Amino acid sequence: KRMYINIWGHIKNPGPYLVYEDIDLITLLSIAGGPLDGANLSKIKLISQVDNEVTFFNFNQITESGLYNEIDFNPYDTIVIDPTLKYYILNNASAINMVLQLINLGITISN
Repeated sequence: KRMYINIWGHIKNPGPYLVYEDIDLITLLSIAGGPLDGANLSKIKLISQVDNEVTFFNFNQITESGLYNEIDFNPYDTIVIDPTLKYYILNNASAINMVLQLINLGITISN
């Protein structure tokens, strides 16, 4: 039996994927091209389409324990992988720099 699973976020090729019912998480992420550098794999979100329940899991713990098939996916479930805070800050450093320069300019003008 096949079903669609949505993969969003900090992944190489996000989107809907038609997969087999008993797919494991590693295979699912591999089909989507894998997580990008800076992906927060310690807090992956699974949004269940069946009951709208949100579950978080740690990919590193799953790989260390070898329990790859512990996560059951339902049709149209969505996996969301966010970037880490460190990656987000470093990636947006130019915007932070611009805000700080504007604050500095405002302080200079007011004095």
